[in-house]
Amino acid sequence: MRARRTTAGGFTLVELVVVVLIIAILAAITFPKIINQSTEAQIAASSYLVENVRTKIEEYWAINGGWPTTVDPAWFQSRRVINPFEPAHPNPLYLDNDPNKYNLQTKYLAPNCSIWYNRANGSFAIRVPRQRTDAETLALYNLVNKASCPSLSYTGQ
Repeated sequence: MRARRTTAGGFTLVELVVVVLIIAILAAITFPKIINQSTEAQIAASSYLVENVRTKIEEYWAINGGWPTTVDPAWFQSRRVINPFEPAHPNPLYLDNDPNKYNLQTKYLAPNCSIWYNRANGSFAIRVPRQRTDAETLALYNLVNKASCPSLSYTGQ
């Protein structure tokens, strides 16, 4: 009678390591792309909001001959105007009356507001989160707000 040879079923350690390595490589490739999509979506939403609000402000000025005193939620089906970079901010809108100010001195998020509107000249801007460098923060601010500020401290017209 011949002895029957049995082999244990399963994977070897080498096979498991290869599979885990392949999964890790795929995750390393896709994870940054997923994170980047989130940032790109926030940039797109912010740019759309800025363009939309500026259009409404200009329409108001054309109809009434003056700048609105605030950004009116009724313009947007009574939805609150929020900054996509900071949607849970308790006081998103900052109203300013200084006619010589174009935008906030600091263009990254601060505790007091995430959106700035100047009632004196109709300027509207979204503040952005601080990036790794001031140059990156300024580039993001200019991109989102379709601005051309030369520095983070620029307040001229």
